[in-house]
Amino acid sequence: MVKILIVFIDKKDKGMKRALFGASLLLSLLYGVENEDLKQALEGGFIATTGNSKSSTVNAEYRLRYEYGKNTEMKFSTDMLYGKKKGKTSNERYRANFDLKRYYGDDLFYYFELYYLKNRFEGYKHQINTGFGLGYKIINKNQETLLGLGGLLMRYNSYTGEKKSELLSFVKLSADYKYKIDRKNSFVSKWYFMSNVEDLSDYESGLKSKLVFKLNSRLAFNVGFEVKYDNTPPEKNIYKTDTTTKIGISYDF
Repeated sequence: MVKILIVFIDKKDKGMKRALFGASLLLSLLYGVENEDLKQALEGGFIATTGNSKSSTVNAEYRLRYEYGKNTEMKFSTDMLYGKKKGKTSNERYRANFDLKRYYGDDLFYYFELYYLKNRFEGYKHQINTGFGLGYKIINKNQETLLGLGGLLMRYNSYTGEKKSELLSFVKLSADYKYKIDRKNSFVSKWYFMSNVEDLSDYESGLKSKLVFKLNSRLAFNVGFEVKYDNTPPEKNIYKTDTTTKIGISYDF
């Protein structure tokens, strides 16, 4: 297997530099072995954004999926986008997501998730989310699958403005949908809604959808759309809605 390691580092943030280096080293040690249960992908493409950052730029993404036996599934992904307009940074976002599912039988499972966001254009210097809950395969067919999930989530927000850092609790509902159009092409969509348990006016929702057109066994052409709505952004001058439109090429290995 060809091993490829790509790390994007904010040179001004030494803490992030150490954390990304440590995570990359750990993944290299754990998953650098040839294994048919391990699937990885690199994706690059063109992105257009609206909302708090209005620009056209490029992005890069790494995805990993590992199945341990028949009952355990682990997914990890990280992506970044960066753009400049008239010599100034107009878009900059770093994300990382870890997801673990443990099945009981064919349909019922519990999950654990860990998510990191850094996006000063949304007002977040750092955002760390960790949650757990139960899920069920509502539709479980070879051509079509639909997962429903529900649980609790803790969120730590460190803001770019004067607002103090805080730790919040949320109830989260989500759904994962996949439809195989034919043997090569598919449609994937993810939706979530989360509400603060102490303040019902503090809620957030998002939708991420993608069409995947397989060019061969490794290359694919992807067209995707993502929208995020935050009812209570950190500052008054920050938009509540952000959208991302993406066209890219992915390589599976």
